[in-house]
Amino acid sequence: MYGYSTSQIAELLTALGRPTKKGNTVWSSNSVLGVLQNERHCGEVLARKTYTPNYLDHRTRKNRGERNQYRYKEDHEAIISPTDFVAVQRKISNAKYGGSGIPELHVIPSGALKGFVTVNPRWASFSSSDYVAASAEISSLTQTDENEISIQAQTGDPDFRGFEIARTQFFGTAQKVRVTFSMDNITFSSDALKKLNNPEYVEFLVHPQKKFFAVRKCDRNCRTAVKWASSASGKPMPKPISCAAYIETIFDLFHWDPKYRYRASGVRRQRVEESVLIFDLNETEILIPAEFLDEFRQQNDVSNLEFSPLHLPGRKQTILAYPQSWADSFGSEYYKHTQASETSAIDRDGQWDIAADGTIYAGTEPQPSPPEQLAQHITQLISSFKEEEDV
Repeated sequence: MYGYSTSQIAELLTALGRPTKKGNTVWSSNSVLGVLQNERHCGEVLARKTYTPNYLDHRTRKNRGERNQYRYKEDHEAIISPTDFVAVQRKISNAKYGGSGIPELHVIPSGALKGFVTVNPRWASFSSSDYVAASAEISSLTQTDENEISIQAQTGDPDFRGFEIARTQFFGTAQKVRVTFSMDNITFSSDALKKLNNPEYVEFLVHPQKKFFAVRKCDRNCRTAVKWASSASGKPMPKPISCAAYIETIFDLFHWDPKYRYRASGVRRQRVEESVLIFDLNETEILIPAEFLDEFRQQNDVSNLEFSPLHLPGRKQTILAYPQSWADSFGSEYYKHTQASETSAIDRDGQWDIAADGTIYAGTEPQPSPPEQLAQHITQLISSFKEEEDV
């Protein structure tokens, strides 16, 4: 937690002559990692780490979710606090993707993006429930009755009740602001880059309750910066974004099936020189590989319907599925569309501040030990080791 790598810790323990649990005086990164990941040090016991699938050969296997496991808390006296243990596990998980420091969630406290949580591309340790809790701590959502739309008409204004704004997805134009999510990567359309004036780096934000995904420009030195464009050909082009650290959390957050790809259309909201892209993930298009079509039919009770594959360049046959709610309309009612939450909230006077920084989500649990306290404990521990050597 203080910033030392497992290899640095191993070198220090070897230099101090401290024995491993097997009695060795030479430590390795793996032996240090084993100590850091042992839940017994925080007073807990995890039962059924291994299991025997066949009683005939009695060979044990590591339990990777094939069998239920049980965790007993406060089983014995702890030598470190549970909160410090959890923080270490998160840091270990994030290190696989280049993350450094103690993992933190940041939520926007005010302005047009109030309640949005920033997505750190190198932190894998947060669950969907963490994002929901972080957003809920800030958000004060005001639910409005969709059936009650306030209309302020002037004399001579046309009456658009009963009219609908047709969905852009029904029109075959390439100039659309789009984002596509898959378990492999996140991709944006070229028009999405143009709407933000082709920045090289952007920041992702997500609002779990509203199910919105936002993209705003940022500096490459920003801790949560994502490179979404490449200029190798001399012209800014969207590049597939690797998202292994957090994509499972995104899919879990919106209850998506990892076998499919999900595509959403977005809009740009701009005031003066500040712009943001907002994608509504409440109603996404689903791109279903043809080999999963039979499974999809059974799950959605549409086995009697015929489907025509969509041919996409460089991909196998894919079925494009629309939300069921789109079946009985061409779009949204005119007045509901003009008062949609992503436009009315973000354009409200005095509520812009699109570049607002996020505040650290503290949560309801005790926080890990501060760096000053960690430094003091490390110094005391090393001193005690050296005193033992002198005796």
